[in-house]
Amino acid sequence: MTLLKNLILSIVTLMVLGCNNSSNRTMDTAESLMQEHPKDALALLDSNLTK
Repeated sequence: MTLLKNLILSIVTLMVLGCNNSSNRTMDTAESLMQEHPKDALALLDSNLTK
């Protein structure tokens, strides 16, 4: 039982850490584009969702 808990915790931790960094960069880029180029910001976010 403990091995299963540790495995699940490890997988969740890796998923959170692996996804978090690139998502933050994408959100920062989209935020900087939002005022001047809202369609480009939306396209960036849409393309990130389909990956």
